[in-house]
Amino acid sequence: MNKKFMKLCKNKLEKLRNKYSNRVSKKTNYQHSNKEFEREITEQYIYSSSYIRNEAEKIINEIDRALIKMSKGLYGMCENTGRLIEPKRLIAIPYARYCNKIEEE
Repeated sequence: MNKKFMKLCKNKLEKLRNKYSNRVSKKTNYQHSNKEFEREITEQYIYSSSYIRNEAEKIINEIDRALIKMSKGLYGMCENTGRLIEPKRLIAIPYARYCNKIEEE
């Protein structure tokens, strides 16, 4: 892969990492209520916020993994086949670990 493409991917990875880091660091603000309906809504909000933070943490881990691979010169290689991951796939998902063929299976 050429340097220009690698720089583009690295910039995308860093921007994504910042975006998801902000999601993880947001605190859930809520107030308890004695009303049953309001308490249920609050519990759903807390659950969904927790889910979103957990998913963001997973993506951050994938991004960190991609940045490490980039520093080792292994970025863009399918972890299963060793082939190059399609550039279109890396533009769409810069932390992709597998080529399209493996992902489809």
